[in-house]
Amino acid sequence: MIVKNIRSPANWLVAAGVILVALWMDLRSPDKDQLALAPTDTVPEVGALRAIVSAKSPASVSNSDEEITRVTSSSRFGSDQLTDVWPPQPRGITGVRAVAPKPQLMNDAAGDFASAREIAEASDSVRVLLGRRYGFISERPKLAKWSKEHLGDEVVFYSYDQNITVIATIEQGQVVEVQGVLPTEFQPPLSPDEKSLAAELARDYWLASGDTRVDDLEAFSILTYDGVERHPVRMAYVTFHYTSTINPELLTWVDLTHERVDRSLIQRGGVGQ
Repeated sequence: MIVKNIRSPANWLVAAGVILVALWMDLRSPDKDQLALAPTDTVPEVGALRAIVSAKSPASVSNSDEEITRVTSSSRFGSDQLTDVWPPQPRGITGVRAVAPKPQLMNDAAGDFASAREIAEASDSVRVLLGRRYGFISERPKLAKWSKEHLGDEVVFYSYDQNITVIATIEQGQVVEVQGVLPTEFQPPLSPDEKSLAAELARDYWLASGDTRVDDLEAFSILTYDGVERHPVRMAYVTFHYTSTINPELLTWVDLTHERVDRSLIQRGGVGQ
């Protein structure tokens, strides 16, 4: 008899109505209202998380800050407090070596930073060896052999007045050593400025000799040797080519110490004339 009543259309409508009312009351519960405050397609902020915790468990509101701190500090990295090292280090890590930055070299009271070259050029001991005519060659850091720790800087010049290579060592913003080396003992490679100067002197020489085709040729400059020995002066070898892939047309030995052409050679088809 009961089965027959349930299967009747009128009873089905009553049962469906009861189910809908029950679902509506469940959706209107306090927990559902609070959870609906946080959009499902966004990540809730800390304040929203605290509101959710408060709705679910009022007793947990007082220690919500402690919970957040405890979760943060329990990660595999150290605490993110301002007193700790940055970047954060994994917990229990050993053998960490701090690398000191290259020291800044103060130039004046205004707080400007000077390069090693500027410090060398301002030193009386360096200026005595440089004289009035000199060229800057290079500046490079001096590193410890094994640790590669930055120990200072080495600045190289060539003094055309003294005809020597001048090497200044800079440490902590001070010149600690100056060397003057004879050209027959050591010469550094030509600097870009020296290459340009040698090419200019060589080009002027050929134009003065009446060989105007030099204006259509490309110049190449390198430091040259006297056989296997070093020249007693700062000698550059300048060649002029139509292209770098064919033999040079004009050969020039330029004495940069005295800013003059030492000798020259016209070459066509690989044969000197």
